[in-house]
Amino acid sequence: MTSFMANRSSLRDWRPIPLVPRLTAFVVIATASRSSGRLIFCLVVALIVFGSDRAARNGWLWIGVGVVMSTWNLADWVTIDNHIVLAGYWYLGLGAALLSENPEKAMAGSARLLLGLVFAIAVLRKAANPEFVNGDFFVFTLLVDPRFEGAASTIGGVSDTVANQVAVGQLPNAVVLVGASGIRPLALALTWGAFLVESSVAVTHLLPARKWRRAGQVALLAFVVATYLVVPVVGFGAGLIVMGAASATTDAGRRRWAIGFLALAVWGYLWEGYSL
Repeated sequence: MTSFMANRSSLRDWRPIPLVPRLTAFVVIATASRSSGRLIFCLVVALIVFGSDRAARNGWLWIGVGVVMSTWNLADWVTIDNHIVLAGYWYLGLGAALLSENPEKAMAGSARLLLGLVFAIAVLRKAANPEFVNGDFFVFTLLVDPRFEGAASTIGGVSDTVANQVAVGQLPNAVVLVGASGIRPLALALTWGAFLVESSVAVTHLLPARKWRRAGQVALLAFVVATYLVVPVVGFGAGLIVMGAASATTDAGRRRWAIGFLALAVWGYLWEGYSL
């Protein structure tokens, strides 16, 4: 009974430790693939972390999780989702931080560095892709991706994207997509909005001065809200939110990220049910 009450109390503890390792256990579950072996492993890890505060704080446990998951990721490199790879890096960073002399500081530094590098690479890859820079990527996405159907119809003026989705199924044969005059301006707005927000996240997390910490939190929050309201990929959003919590400088900031974590999970569930 005492152990149960202690675990309940730790769930309301907004300090970086044990909050971030607990939230990371949710990421383990959210990024579990359909493979039965992976799923069983992820569930066991989550049960261990939630069942024992000592296990949640154990750096070697998280390094072990990172090694196992990263090994699986390498085996599935061609088909694995990028957010699962990112989660594997985070488990390793979390484990190394928990083994350091100042775990909270190291954990925040690992989160900021990983976020900064991931977003910097994303921006550079987009900038090097002419089809992204000229807006063609979002034109195509708006016309054929059902997740963007609301934006394509209400803002872009497309009356029906179902015909486009059917047409794409005929590739590699030549197809004609049905568009509207508002699609190109919307695509360009999304393109340069993505550049602006992602660049802000990269810069504010890679700059060493503490004065950029709050700006980094705001930039990351803007990305999460703008992205996952439309495309609620829970595994990816959860990973970013956990790193946001790890890099937050106050208990209030970490509490907001934890609430955002719950909101993302609920929104993703509702969105998936609506899309079926």
